[in-house]
Amino acid sequence: MYCGRIQNALTDGKVIQAAFAPLVDGDLYDRAQLVLSGRGQPDTRRRRVNVDFPLRRFVRCGLCGSPLTGSHSTGRSARYAYYHCMNRECRRDNIPKVDLDKAFCDLLGDLSDVARVNLTKFRRKVLEKWYSKKGDALDDQCRLKERLKKLERQRKTLLDKLVDGTIGDDVYKVKEKQLSLDIALVKSQRNDSKLDEFEIEEALNSAEFILNNPERLWIDANAEIRQRFQKLLFPDGLSYTKADGFGTGVSCCVYELLGQIGTDMSDMAPPRGIEPLFPG
Repeated sequence: MYCGRIQNALTDGKVIQAAFAPLVDGDLYDRAQLVLSGRGQPDTRRRRVNVDFPLRRFVRCGLCGSPLTGSHSTGRSARYAYYHCMNRECRRDNIPKVDLDKAFCDLLGDLSDVARVNLTKFRRKVLEKWYSKKGDALDDQCRLKERLKKLERQRKTLLDKLVDGTIGDDVYKVKEKQLSLDIALVKSQRNDSKLDEFEIEEALNSAEFILNNPERLWIDANAEIRQRFQKLLFPDGLSYTKADGFGTGVSCCVYELLGQIGTDMSDMAPPRGIEPLFPG
């Protein structure tokens, strides 16, 4: 029943697909059975999410470029967590987990400082262009609505002329066909010019909260969301050494844009919509 398969005497022992909808995908069911039987392994992506070392594999060694991994060492009275380079031939830095996590939080704080400087200006310009675009769309809708009414009146008049014998069937069919095409075109243009309902103020409020609080969001998130979030902010990861700290990384395009905003944003492209930074 789980995967929608039937196998019994009525099928001569063959496995057939049931007519009812399965509860889970067949491939997922097969993998789950392998794991339960001890012949398979769980999804490795899940195993890579490490609660103790969220920056593992995301941060690279600034000396050789290899990913950092994490481990614990046991002292006389306690266990200590460290990040270290995976390359055994590298002059490895043992970086205390607390130090690297704090350095990353400081980096996120620097991003929010950049955002706060220009977010007000960015918000104002986005709203100006959004409502300008919305006004243009409403003007187009009004113009096309009147055009559609005119064409409908012409079609009705054409039908009246056919009924009273002013025109014949051949003329009516030709002109009616052309009017129908014109009406279909105008309806298509109305759909194209229609601006989807979108709560721009609510979207901007959410975006501002995320952009202003990356450090808080990262600290409060669980291990998997942390890794997704940090990958979103720095798609290519980061490099780090104890001596120099984090190297220059390519940050999220939104922060790049905010950092480049000057006194003139007149060339900023009109937004088609503002999407959430990450799911949830």
